[in-house]
Amino acid sequence: MDFISKNNIKWLSYFNNSNAFAGVSTKTGGFSTGNYEGLNVGLNTADDKTIIQKNRELLFTTVAPQMEVIHLNQTHSNIIHNTQDSSFIIFCDGDGLITTERNKLLCITLADCGSVVFHDEDFTVACAIHCGWKGTQSGIIQAAINELLKYTELDKIHAYVGPMIRCSNYEVGKEFLGYFGSEHFKESNGKLFLDLNNVILTTLMRANIGSVIDCGIDTYLSPETFYSHRLNNTTGRMCAFIGLK
Repeated sequence: MDFISKNNIKWLSYFNNSNAFAGVSTKTGGFSTGNYEGLNVGLNTADDKTIIQKNRELLFTTVAPQMEVIHLNQTHSNIIHNTQDSSFIIFCDGDGLITTERNKLLCITLADCGSVVFHDEDFTVACAIHCGWKGTQSGIIQAAINELLKYTELDKIHAYVGPMIRCSNYEVGKEFLGYFGSEHFKESNGKLFLDLNNVILTTLMRANIGSVIDCGIDTYLSPETFYSHRLNNTTGRMCAFIGLK
């Protein structure tokens, strides 16, 4: 993984080869100001919609020129859409995308929530999911793997986990103990912290897929590079993406 700078913006590249590429944008560059300063690509934020569209155009023409951008109205669900379904429309409700089509850029927006992008060994199928605690708890990771298994084998699935809030900064209420196993929590000074990253990684590894790579970045601790909703309640969004060339 490497940070790449071009056209005055920066993104974290997971990989880029002749068949596919994937990564996540940062807040560096762009046209937004104030609480959304930088490259805010979140359509559902209260930022100026004209500015958001300028940011998105800058990002996508830089990282994926001539690709069709596919995105969702994310609802913290376990719903995954196949872009090839006749009923699929862009910006429908859901939290995951899968495709075998070339030149489609699958996009997930985030600002602390987890994200995972998948591809198979031969780069014939790609998938991207939004992993907030609700979607993770309701099984979106296994749902994505089940969709991928329609096109490939388990040991040929490869996953990349993006920047997200990490345990030491993700304080939650006691009710969360009913959502995840006790091994995914830490207590400090009477406060409870959820290791959502560990939930995601454990779920992926227990599924016995081919490989799992975690970028290891805490959005809360990287305010100069990434948006963090927990750190700044009113803030922008990054975009995790994957596309088959």
